[in-house]
Amino acid sequence: MVWWVALVLGAFLLGCLLLWRPLSGFFQDVRAEKAKELFALERERLEAKFGDVAAASGRPRGLRWKHIEWDDGVVFLRGKANGELVALVGITIFFEPIEGEALERNPNARVPRDATAVFQFTNQHWVATGRVLFNMDPALAVRHYESKYEVLTIVQGGKQQHADNA
Repeated sequence: MVWWVALVLGAFLLGCLLLWRPLSGFFQDVRAEKAKELFALERERLEAKFGDVAAASGRPRGLRWKHIEWDDGVVFLRGKANGELVALVGITIFFEPIEGEALERNPNARVPRDATAVFQFTNQHWVATGRVLFNMDPALAVRHYESKYEVLTIVQGGKQQHADNA
């Protein structure tokens, strides 16, 4: 009788081991789809929050954040090591020099800067951390971080392009 219980328990454990990877991938995909839907619903709020957080960071030194123009597209990534979900949005940042700072006399201080805004999906909601990848559009950011992240979806003009079609 004991051997029968051990056999059933062993078969159950083997089944769990064989199904773990496919089920884990399935639940990661479901989580990613939910995250993409939430991003679309919360995007306006996230953009406003991002602007507030980034402007309060004090970077770049000597410049005040004046205005941000947001690209329509978004690139969703997943961390290869930990499954972390990230959204990248192209932005153009307009700065103005702070009075009395060295950059006040520099004509390049007012030149708009292309960059990428980074958002993180944490505890089932999107967070605007204010992280900026300066001098990098989302496509360049994807190439730069390809060893750490995989592309899930590229949304451009309301149309989704999945990574295997990118």
